[in-house]
Amino acid sequence: MPSKRFKRDYSRGGCRECKRRKIKCNEAKPHCSECTRLGKICAYPVEGERVIRGSKKIIEEKKEPSPVNNVPSTKRVRRVQMYMGPGQPKRKMKWDKGPELADEVVPKETVNTTPLNTHHEAEQLNTEHTTAVPEAELLPSTIAPGGLYNNDDLNLLATDLNNLVNDIMFSSNIAQSFDNQLDFFDPTSITAPFLDDIPKNIPKNYIELKTDDEKRYMTQFYEDFASQILPFGADVKECPWYINPFRDVIMKYAARERFLLAAVLSQGARLASELQKEKERRRDMENCANYLSTCLKLLSPALTRNQEKEVKGDLTSNIESILLTVLLLASSSASNEKQSWRPHLQGAKEIIMKATHSKIRSSTTLIMCKLWFADFEILAGLSSGLGGTLRTKEEMDLVFNFDAYELEVLKEFGLVQESGFCIVMGYHIDCLEYFKDLSNLIRLKRSNPEKSSDPLECARLIGGFRNQYDKKFAEIESRFDGEFSNGLLCDMVQLPENKLKMISWSDISQQAYTLAGLVTVFTRLLEMSVDSPHVKILVAKLVALIKVFENSRAHGTMSFPFAFSMLQWPMSIAGFACTEPLEHPTIETFFGLCYRTGSYSANLTLERIKKVWELRKAGKTVDYVDGESNIDRITY
Repeated sequence: MPSKRFKRDYSRGGCRECKRRKIKCNEAKPHCSECTRLGKICAYPVEGERVIRGSKKIIEEKKEPSPVNNVPSTKRVRRVQMYMGPGQPKRKMKWDKGPELADEVVPKETVNTTPLNTHHEAEQLNTEHTTAVPEAELLPSTIAPGGLYNNDDLNLLATDLNNLVNDIMFSSNIAQSFDNQLDFFDPTSITAPFLDDIPKNIPKNYIELKTDDEKRYMTQFYEDFASQILPFGADVKECPWYINPFRDVIMKYAARERFLLAAVLSQGARLASELQKEKERRRDMENCANYLSTCLKLLSPALTRNQEKEVKGDLTSNIESILLTVLLLASSSASNEKQSWRPHLQGAKEIIMKATHSKIRSSTTLIMCKLWFADFEILAGLSSGLGGTLRTKEEMDLVFNFDAYELEVLKEFGLVQESGFCIVMGYHIDCLEYFKDLSNLIRLKRSNPEKSSDPLECARLIGGFRNQYDKKFAEIESRFDGEFSNGLLCDMVQLPENKLKMISWSDISQQAYTLAGLVTVFTRLLEMSVDSPHVKILVAKLVALIKVFENSRAHGTMSFPFAFSMLQWPMSIAGFACTEPLEHPTIETFFGLCYRTGSYSANLTLERIKKVWELRKAGKTVDYVDGESNIDRITY
């Protein structure tokens, strides 16, 4: 008897790709499961749009060539909504036309808002109960002639930025208050033009600011926050001292994009508040909220500038500026106690993948952003129970590989040193391949815990990490009059009785990451017990690397006072796998140093580590990663 055939159930709200291929779409946003699985570009049709079904070849043959400018456009208008503090109702981002955003992480509370049409109207609004930011008119999805990006890319980034700002304000429990009558927001022009594609050592007064508060916030960003996002300095031939390439690029773009400058000042205000007494602290946090709100208000004219000016390269410039803003605020969110960074990097992921996949050369700024984003993804893949935004090996291969041209650009920035040491990730750039494969194997293990990892792949990783462990970047020589170094990223640690100890941050970091990689392979993939002699020896070597900091002092006088945070992930691996109580105080001291230098996630990590120690002491079985598989938290 022939089997009965059933009509396939098509989804009316499916994406373009699923409609074209005539398959069922689960309608997940921003990317459905089928497109994610197959590596397709997932986009949803706007209301009234008819999607032609069939093969792409047939569709292309049927299409009549037409100029881009003659394509009718359907405009979608986004209502951006700002969180204003507790006690205010929250509504999701709303689309007048097109599909709703389904997979957004939405804060619990925010205000009712009234959308505005212009930036001028937004600045006039100053009420006690309501704030509003302008309608950001999302541009029609057309590719600029000869360009790489379209306006869908810009829209997705803008969505990420909107949600990041709302989450930061919600998690920090801060609200706007214009009672201070700050001059929001009119910085004067830059002090001097800076045309270099790879800026180096931009001064703090590069952007002239009016008020004393703004100058104070810029100082906090320039000296502290920028060092938190890039703790190691870059050595470049043009400068006699270490520089911060992330800061230089952000300053360059912030001088011409005021929404990025507002984001910069918001983080400076947040850090400045920690140095103040209660009244001044509250005022700085209110200013932080005002700057975040202003960031979104200023985003609207930036989104429409490409259409108004009809400048061919302006879209890519907008994308670079918004991408920098998203990564900047994601860094702040990732190091915060209430982390929610991962859902808001979807736009950054799409931009980075498109830039890498395209045959068109990326801008130097996008190459830098790719490395910054890759660092997020590696740490997320290794430490978060939910992993990162990259969901397939193919996506990882795109993002985690840097060709010869990209490496040359990164070396010119100073982000990859001539020795191959990457100051963003804390290890030799060749080691990235092993961490990429380790992240992928952990991803597979996370999706199917019962399946054993490929032993040959594990053996290859063990050999790779072992070889990388032997790399040396600096030589420290002891003489009768003290210790001297020959190499980069060397620092002096002050010990009790005014004794000094020279260390090489690059060597400590390289060894820490490779040892932690080995421990992870043994425990997570090969499921070796933390009580096994092999794991104990590796953990002891990890703890020995930070033993020098156990009784150290005067950390503010060190050349790289924020460098402790670079070692958080390796030391978290040591902490979770540590079974020797005598090693516990060294680990606790280290995470205390990380917390005092601005990494607020360090406290959360230490709490989880202590929980594991308590369970082991009580004789209970515990997975060394704590079993918190649904917590979106990274060791950053």
